[in-house]
Parts: sequence; C-alpha cells; structure tokens
Amino acid sequence: MKRKRPCQQNLRIGSKSNFRTLGLLILGLTYLSACAPTPPLPPPQPIGCIDFEELQLGARFKFPDTLAVSGVTMVVRAFQWGNLTWTSTGFVKVESAGKAGGSGQELFINNVNLDFIFFERVNGLSLRFGEYGGNLNIDINGDFENFNNFDDINGQIIGGVTVSVVNGLGNDKGTITLTGRIYSFALGGQELWIDDVCP
Repeated sequence: MKRKRPCQQNLRIGSKSNFRTLGLLILGLTYLSACAPTPPLPPPQPIGCIDFEELQLGARFKFPDTLAVSGVTMVVRAFQWGNLTWTSTGFVKVESAGKAGGSGQELFINNVNLDFIFFERVNGLSLRFGEYGGNLNIDINGDFENFNNFDDINGQIIGGVTVSVVNGLGNDKGTITLTGRIYSFALGGQELWIDDVCP
C-alpha cells in the first residue's frame, strides 16, 4: 500500500491515539506548519536607465575597479586593440560634454572594456554612444567581437542577440539597440563615450 507523506496524513489533535503529550502536540504543529503553502516570491524589479548622474563628475576608474550605478555593478576590464594585443592601462572617466548625445553626465571609455553585471538576465538593451577614433570591443553572452566602427556590427547576431545601430560610421554619435536575452554585456573603445544605458 502506498504511504502518505506527512503532509497528507490526518493529524487528529486531541484524539486518544495522537498527541497525548505536549511534545507530540508540538510535533503535530510542526507538521502542519510544514504543510502550509509557501508565499510566492515578489516579481523582479525592473532596472531603470543608467545615466551615470550618481557618479562624481571627473571621477576616474581603472582596471580592475568596480563602480555601481542605478543598481547595476560595472567592472573595468582589459581591452583588445585592433592588432589583437590586450591592454589594461586605460581608464573610464565621468564627463559632461554631451559627446554621446545624451544630457548630463556620461562615461568616457579609453582603452578599457566596461563589463555590466545585471545579476539577472535582461530582455534587451539600448544606449547612446559617441565614437571618435580607434577600434571597439563588444561582448554579449560570452561572444566577443573586435571591430572598427559600430556600423560594422549593425544587423549582426552576437551571442544570440540582434544588434541594431543608428549611425556608427566613425567620428559620430548614434544609438545601439540589442534585442534578445542578455546574460552578460561588455563594451569598450579607445575614444568612446556612452550614456543612457537602458536595459
């Protein structure tokens, strides 16, 4: 005969056969507590746009510094030049010159990658950029690309994510939109400014 789990048994509190002592009563209440339904987890909170206004203007970050903005952690990583040599001597600086096409503060990324750690996947992402020289790196879901201008990756699928770029021909401002599930994302350049990163 199939045995019932403890949660399915009839616990007859106060009957002659069960819970004649205080210890058994406590045991029965423990069973009842274990059978109680678990409350549902709260839904994940959406991540707002990262506009870098929380950072101190003029602050500089170098490899392997960590910075946190709008609930998202970012780590400064090494950068790969166009000749495939890796360097970690660059920096990230908080500026407000409007070179990425946004308003207020922005990040100047110089010969480093900035790795965004969202802690949970995001279903797409967009950002503003200003790119004024040198090569670029992007890493989406572990798929790394080294390229010259953002237009080079327009329409490509990187790490299972579709990349759409407005402008990006070099020495200009534009936008990048990533469509698909993103588990990891990093971006870097030599003369690159970014703003309004919106998961």
